[in-house]
Amino acid sequence: MNAKLILTVIILIILISFQYTLNRILKELVEIKQILKQILVKDS
Repeated sequence: MNAKLILTVIILIILISFQYTLNRILKELVEIKQILKQILVKDS
């Protein structure tokens, strides 16, 4: 029983970390997209 509980907690921590990382990457991509839009608007 203890092993199952520990394994479940570890899996949950990994999933939460994965979600956090994906959110950070998405934020960075949105920022890059905004910067690229500004550059394109300046050039035209």
